[in-house]
This record gives sequence, structure tokens and C-alpha cells, in this order.
Amino acid sequence: MATRDGSGLRLQLQTFLPSVSATPFVVDEETLFRYRLKQCVIAKYGSLDRFYLETDFSKGHLSQILRAQRSPSLATMTKLAKLLGVRVADFFRVP
Repeated sequence: MATRDGSGLRLQLQTFLPSVSATPFVVDEETLFRYRLKQCVIAKYGSLDRFYLETDFSKGHLSQILRAQRSPSLATMTKLAKLLGVRVADFFRVP
């Protein structure tokens, strides 16, 4: 369920844990992007190290993006999407 509030779009997600009631939590777009980016890298390359070895993408640059120390430009998101065989929009889809 997506809601809009004063701080921007927030995505309402549900987590289901065995024998525990569902616990809702809120994820912002940047956190969702980083989470999905890492999922896509691991799914296609198996590890971040293999991704760095098989592409010309800078290890430091991606590491800073994943640690929220750097915000990627649209050009960077597009390059990452092409390398991973996904669309930019896929980085923002709730799993």
C-alpha cells in the first residue's frame, strides 16, 4: 500500500514471520532502491565481488551507493539496470 505524506512517498510493507503476527514497516525510496539493487546484483552475479570483476563498474562507487553515502544519478541507475538486465523501475518495485 503506497501513501503520500509531507516527507514524500512512503511504501507500506508487510513482513510475515513464522508464529508472529504481521509487523508493518515503512521504507523510503532510497532504501528500497539500495535493497533491490543488491538483490539484482546477487541474483545475476552471485556476489558483489563477481559483479565488480565482470563489469567495468567501480567497486567504490557501488559500495558508496549501497551504504547510502552517495546518490546515483539517472545515468548511473540506467547503466546499472542495463548491466543487470532489468529496467530502472524494477529497482523501485516492492518485493
